[in-house]
Amino acid sequence: MTRQQARIVPWRSRDEIELVKTRLYSWKYGAEDARERGVMKVECWESRGPYTPHVILTTARLVQLKLMDESGNLDGLTMRMAYAMALIRFVNGLLDPTQQSQFAIPLHVLAERLQLPSWFVELRHCSTHERDLPSLEMLRLACSEALEWLWRNYWDAEEMQLKDEMKEEGNREVDGQGEISEASELRNGAQRFIEALPAVARILNSDVHVGKRQRVSSSFTGGVKVVKKARNEPSPEEKIEQFVGIAKEAWKLAKKGPDIFISEFVKQYDVRTQPLVLRLLAERINVFSYELCRWILQEFDITVQARQMTVLRRTFSKSQLDKFVTQLCDHALDYRKVFAHCDRWSQLLRQHPSYLGVTILQRTIDCTKVLPEKLQKRYANEIAKIKDQLTRVATRASPSELNLYDIVSLSIERPKESHVTQTPSTATMASTAADAVLDDLAKLRKREQRPLLWQSAPVWTPRPFGTI
Repeated sequence: MTRQQARIVPWRSRDEIELVKTRLYSWKYGAEDARERGVMKVECWESRGPYTPHVILTTARLVQLKLMDESGNLDGLTMRMAYAMALIRFVNGLLDPTQQSQFAIPLHVLAERLQLPSWFVELRHCSTHERDLPSLEMLRLACSEALEWLWRNYWDAEEMQLKDEMKEEGNREVDGQGEISEASELRNGAQRFIEALPAVARILNSDVHVGKRQRVSSSFTGGVKVVKKARNEPSPEEKIEQFVGIAKEAWKLAKKGPDIFISEFVKQYDVRTQPLVLRLLAERINVFSYELCRWILQEFDITVQARQMTVLRRTFSKSQLDKFVTQLCDHALDYRKVFAHCDRWSQLLRQHPSYLGVTILQRTIDCTKVLPEKLQKRYANEIAKIKDQLTRVATRASPSELNLYDIVSLSIERPKESHVTQTPSTATMASTAADAVLDDLAKLRKREQRPLLWQSAPVWTPRPFGTI
């Protein structure tokens, strides 16, 4: 069974939430109508703090509205307004948490990811912006469909997931030899991800706005004839969503050790054709940009300090590495995420005080100069903290680290057998250059800036300037 992180919930036990489920959906169990008692229990949970999940609160609100509608105590307009507000909050509460991109993603796209029918988004739009509210019959139907969606995707799905996990756990106890290792699953997931990369890169390069278009329903197309594609041919947006699903699945498998995923991605990365893929992964996978920077700095330190051939060095030369880092800063780094996790980025720079780390964070700071004054004030403390860390590390970092990175291949990875005989002068020059850079780097790292010790002079007589 998958272990999950502990979180605070308002119910005491699983039996208590099961009881609420049977009360809110009493008609599904053929029991007496106890919906009002279920709503009262959820209100009790809500009074204990902000720990009740949105889906539970929404379910209780929708059930409460159906009870009010059945009682007939409210007029039609009041019920329409109440239904409309509840459905707006239902859609917003589901879709807003998934807005993790630097740019706003259309709600139709987010709804498709959650398998929420798109007409809920259209109903939300009409209830919010149109002059007249939807009809009471339409709102009643939407309320019933929303409760059914919540049942299928939360209340009943959680029970089925628990049964599947118990069944899976039992199968593992009966036959442990049939379990596929996590490493094997990770390799397979990474392989599927790598195979899908070139096609997605071509789609993104052909149209940079693909996947960001707002999907408009047929009711808003007017007299324009819509050309439908063959069912067997997925659209570019669908191909990108499929790729993102593959990438997230591989990332989920590599969550405990994302280095394998990142190294496989970097091995095949093409600085000429795949910078937009870099942006897509950074937008759709929350911590991808941080983990990628951490992996790059780690590989760079091993290459420079231990003089070992790494995946980073085999993939990128000095000029290619500079271009890759530039693309990383331009397409993958979001200053808001950097400042939101300022302590984590500062710690990363302390752990890897290299010239490359200084370059990455310095370019992030430079991007903030063009921000509006309001945002500069908002992130003033975070910017000052990172600048202070950069000042400390910059005294120990040197551009000569890039030269050493470039020389590593000359001194380490030489062919065992070669038909071309290297002259002694060439070998001596390569060795001398590498040793010179190493010595220069070692002296630079050992250099310390000692603070001046100011003391009062024991005997001092004031004299005017120019007098000896």
